[in-house]
Amino acid sequence: MNFLYQQRGTGKTSNLIKLSNSTGIPIATYGITAVANIKDKAKHEFGIENLPEPFVASKEACTAAGEYFIDEGGYVLKHLLGGEPLLITASDSCDFVEGFIGKYLCNRKGTKQ
Repeated sequence: MNFLYQQRGTGKTSNLIKLSNSTGIPIATYGITAVANIKDKAKHEFGIENLPEPFVASKEACTAAGEYFIDEGGYVLKHLLGGEPLLITASDSCDFVEGFIGKYLCNRKGTKQ
């Protein structure tokens, strides 16, 4: 698992939409309104008509998807677990930039799409 941290309003969801579109990996999020917002942004801001179907995160939906991206991870945890998560720790696999981004965001010539 890897993490992308940016301040609110700096393009996290926009970048995730582009990544989902280019990889075919769907986006899990915290509620139906968030799903609608992702689909609307994809269509109206980026002209993406066939985005992999975003979904509301649940154990069943995430298991069915297999691989997925998570938009607004804190809200997803709150939705799934309840309460108010105050602090999250996690370990990164350390190969994200060279492995994942290199595989999905760069074309064969090594330039970003």
